[in-house]
Amino acid sequence: LRREDFTVELKGAHLTIGYSVDEKHDYSFASRKVQKTFRLPAGVQQEQISARYEDGILHVEFPAGTQKETKQAQKIDIK
Repeated sequence: LRREDFTVELKGAHLTIGYSVDEKHDYSFASRKVQKTFRLPAGVQQEQISARYEDGILHVEFPAGTQKETKQAQKIDIK
């Protein structure tokens, strides 16, 4: 998997992590899509959530603090 295959999105107190991969072989085509949604614990600073893809591992960090929930979906850039 590559960094571009992943998505991290925040909506309210829900963080969704997913990936989508399209594979093309000589005479066939396959598409895989997986996503998982987590409810964030109270007190997470939503504006400070960050993600990075390094050595095949997706790291998502969300620091503790006080912050109001965001109501609109917000895409987190993966570095």
